[in-house]
Formats: sequence, C-alpha cells, structure tokens
Amino acid sequence: MMQCLTSFFHSNAVAQLETLYGSKLQKMPTPERLALIAILAEAAYMVTMDGHSEYLHVIAENNGYSFTSHPRLLQLLAQLDSELNGASDAVRLIEGIASLMPTGG
Repeated sequence: MMQCLTSFFHSNAVAQLETLYGSKLQKMPTPERLALIAILAEAAYMVTMDGHSEYLHVIAENNGYSFTSHPRLLQLLAQLDSELNGASDAVRLIEGIASLMPTGG
C-alpha cells in the first residue's frame, strides 16, 4: 500500500498540499509534481554546494515554473522555505513525491 506524503516529511505546507491534491497527490498533474521535484532538487544542490539556497518560490520563478493553473503552489513553496531544515529534508520530500508518481503508460 502506498504511503501518504506526510509519512516522508511532515510540515504544515505538506499537509496543505495533501488537502489540496490528496494524500498521495493524486489530484496534482504530473508536470507540477515533476516541477516540485526539480525545484526541491535545485535547492538541495545549492545548499550542498554553497551552504545556502535561493528561496524555493524564487527558484520556481527563475526556472519558469509559473503554476498559473495552480497558484497556491507558489505560496506553499514560500511556506516550505521556513519548514525545511537543509538538504536532507528536501531530499526526503523529493523521495516522497517521486514514490507517489504514477507508473506505467
């Protein structure tokens, strides 16, 4: 049985993601899930290399992830900035989102 996202990383922003998109993010389109993974991965990389990162919502905007059909995502990314404690938290969240991705064709 598939776990819910908060079993990988629990925070207020992640709980809100689950409220908006389902506990397994089943209501979130795949492109948005992949964009979240890319944003979190870039932030984790920056922290690992430089000891700091841009804000998640700034990374999203700089990479052209506008989330126009899901504007609440940018607000939740800004909230996640204060809830993630380093690269390891970002990686756990990436693992959770990736494990909930649909597989197959």
